Amino acid sequence: MEKARTKSALKFVKASSQSTGSWSSSANGMAKENTKPQEFTLHTQQRAVKRAMFNYSVATKLYLQELQKKRVEKLQKSSFEFDELADDRRRRDTIDEKGDDSKISVDASI
Repeated sequence: MEKARTKSALKFVKASSQSTGSWSSSANGMAKENTKPQEFTLHTQQRAVKRAMFNYSVATKLYLQELQKKRVEKLQKSSFEFDELADDRRRRDTIDEKGDDSKISVDASI
């Protein structure tokens, strides 16, 4: 009976050693395949790049809006000055016209 136990024990050890041997050889094979350096970026690096691009686009947008605002103010200022000059010319013209009429009437009385 002891022989039967030892035979079954030997079969078990032999079978387990074969399965372990095949497992260890496959593990070594996988380790050899993965020895190439992998280049990867962490999630935080990806977020940092996206955030930097977003910040740049926002800064550019604000800069362009500020330029547009300055252009509009400059145009409004020049338009306002042009209107003032035109009003001054109209006033001078109306004053000159009234003055010309009075000069004519004054000259006629002399």
